[in-house]
Amino acid sequence: MATSLETLDVVALLILDAEGRILLDYNENWHTFTLPMSKRHTVLTSTPGDVSLEELDATALRAAVEVIGRPLMTMPKKISADVPPWNQSGRDGTWRRYQYHVFAMRSPGVPAPLPGHTAVWLTLAELEVAEPVSRTVRTILGAVPFADVKKAVGL
Repeated sequence: MATSLETLDVVALLILDAEGRILLDYNENWHTFTLPMSKRHTVLTSTPGDVSLEELDATALRAAVEVIGRPLMTMPKKISADVPPWNQSGRDGTWRRYQYHVFAMRSPGVPAPLPGHTAVWLTLAELEVAEPVSRTVRTILGAVPFADVKKAVGL
């Protein structure tokens, strides 16, 4: 099996509703529910022909908007997390090294996901048994004290 020495920056977002449930999004490519997440995109700079990686908070905002379905008035907050970096793809079996950047926010209302996205709310207890749920969701939740997440979003 191939391994990748390149580290992929991935932003994962914990969106909580007023009851403390977590918003999941169905990923058609992976055939599973996962947290709203995205790799950082490249963006143009003010220098012609030059590009750089987008800021982490911009990646978090983009991931949130895709599943919330409207502009946000508040930015997601960065959460301290020590997520294990190696993960095996459930889709192709390849081991990859990721650097997960975890953000959290309180839902601004009822989600109206953009085309290709599905919003589903689950409690922590439901996440322990629900399928299909990406292993990455459980890995991230295991690395972040949920009390810290709730505190960060005002619950």
